[in-house]
Amino acid sequence: MIKNENSNKIINKLQSSCASTFKEVMLCWFIPLQKISGNSVIYKEFKKNNNILRVSNDFGTTEIRNRLLCEYHVSILVAIIKHSKLKHIEDGSIIAIFKEIDVMREIGIGEKNYARFRELIKEIGDAQYYHSVGNRTKRVSILKDHILINESRVKIEGVVFHQDYVGVNKNDFSIDFKDINEKIYKIPYSTIPTIIKYIYYSFNNLGIVNFKLLDVLKAIGFPVNAISSVKTIKSNLSDFSAKLKEDFGITYEATTKTFIINSEIKLKSISEDAKSINETKKFIDKTIIYKGFKYTITKIEKNDENWNIYIKNSAEEEVVNFTFLDDLIYYLEYAKSGNSINTLL
Repeated sequence: MIKNENSNKIINKLQSSCASTFKEVMLCWFIPLQKISGNSVIYKEFKKNNNILRVSNDFGTTEIRNRLLCEYHVSILVAIIKHSKLKHIEDGSIIAIFKEIDVMREIGIGEKNYARFRELIKEIGDAQYYHSVGNRTKRVSILKDHILINESRVKIEGVVFHQDYVGVNKNDFSIDFKDINEKIYKIPYSTIPTIIKYIYYSFNNLGIVNFKLLDVLKAIGFPVNAISSVKTIKSNLSDFSAKLKEDFGITYEATTKTFIINSEIKLKSISEDAKSINETKKFIDKTIIYKGFKYTITKIEKNDENWNIYIKNSAEEEVVNFTFLDDLIYYLEYAKSGNSINTLL
């Protein structure tokens, strides 16, 4: 184990964001349903494509492989983080140690149903995400290990968050959901929690105030071609509209099927920009290939939510923009040895 200021910051960020980052929401890691039926349109598509579901939007393409996770799995991760002692490990992963019964009570599973609980943990570990921008693909897994510990007749369990998942939480834009997390996960309707997080991230990170229902559903990976499911979410939103406005500052207009967020709502963002800028300095003076020519990286800086890479060939200078810091670092790692980044632009 290691203990230092930086590792503590990552753990604090993971706890404050309640296992939620901009990328995780925008790239549809979790299907916005409480459970996924074997007869559902989305599951049939997943099985038809050899346990692969592809979701594409403005932020790239995500392939979900091996296992589809849903909102219930998110609540498990949130409960684990809430009830765990978290410790950073040398390889960059984080171990979470908790009493099984604490998490089981939090998620409402039967208190003796240990076998089902452990099966749910395994499901989270099974899922793999392949994010693609151009021809470059990055894989992320959430959990990489599951540990059972016998201690004084108390069932102790541990999970290890994969270093790639820790990296996303470390570098990606996050919102501090702690103050409203209990309200989010007490919502009696599925899909609405994901809608709320999507709207908050879009507003806090992109400044968007108005949202069309169908656009939001498509963006979060909701099965919009399932007519009965769309009808249900419309009904649920109408029933929940008063609480949606009161608790979360989001107005849903049923007639126009539009969300409007109160522009005064501002949740605290969690960022380590200063530290991240220092991390990127190691790439200065590295050579990359851009549009068939060799260039030298002259500087990297943050401009609002975008990161600019300034590269130079002779007297010329061009700027390459990246939105997410972890993507920036990932692609620079790839490019610094002379590989081409043409396909990323």
